[in-house]
Amino acid sequence: MCGRCDQTCPVGIDITGIRQIKRNELKSGLREDFSYIKNQDVHKADVIYFAGCMSHLTPSIKKSVVQAFRKSGVRFWFMDEKESICCGRPMLLAGKKEEARILMAKNKVLIEQSQAKALVTNCPICYKMFRETYKLEIPVYHHSQYFAGLLDNNLLEIEKKNVRAVYHDPCELGRGSNVYKEPRKVLGKALNLVPVSQEKENALCCGGSLGNLGITTEQRNKITRDACEILLKDKPDMLVTSCPLCKKTFQKFSNVPVYDIAEIVNNSLGMIQPGLSVLGNHIKTQKQKQINEKPSVILD
Repeated sequence: MCGRCDQTCPVGIDITGIRQIKRNELKSGLREDFSYIKNQDVHKADVIYFAGCMSHLTPSIKKSVVQAFRKSGVRFWFMDEKESICCGRPMLLAGKKEEARILMAKNKVLIEQSQAKALVTNCPICYKMFRETYKLEIPVYHHSQYFAGLLDNNLLEIEKKNVRAVYHDPCELGRGSNVYKEPRKVLGKALNLVPVSQEKENALCCGGSLGNLGITTEQRNKITRDACEILLKDKPDMLVTSCPLCKKTFQKFSNVPVYDIAEIVNNSLGMIQPGLSVLGNHIKTQKQKQINEKPSVILD
């Protein structure tokens, strides 16, 4: 369910919505058990970091986010560091709406108990879920947006390297959430970004979508190979994306290294401004008014 068919349908049919309705009709009768969540340790923090299931399968991404947060003075709680807490999106895609509702309610209690002022995730699927479905009282940010806010307010400094890279727009972050500017802003400060022919709303799916259950493995692999062919046409030094699933998928067929934007940021960090700490929606410095006028910045 990458959303590209919705984007290009000449008569505007909601194909993704139709597929979801059919899945709701075919849901499994098995019921999930979420009793383990009530034993989760909750830490008071200014920012919640939620890595997401796929990030635990790509540990270099979550490690880079944590290291970048620490370097920039972010006081955070790694919500799903130890327990297998899911945002609930896979259940919704599988038609298990009631099970997803129960899981989301338990997650929401943990978020509220932490008294955090913002939630940051590096998974576009989790980002879309927390921002649109959970109806939280705090802002939700993709890590590319968060890093862009830190850079805009001089809370960290990135050292630019003479490297040519292409950026792949993840389906859920791009077409799904209209986040195109911030990843490019961050990467533009770290390396030389090379444009590609199919990008932004026309970006190709990586082939690893959790919704691609109706096609064969070979068909999925062909989607990945075709995307790699277009992305790597101008022979960049690396391929960068901002989705753990996209990174894991591209790594199988890319002939250049594949990185997440968090890894680029963490490896490019230079001097960090002392005395500034990230809290929530505002910052107690001389830039108070300027920052309050930028809702994407979550600094204190």
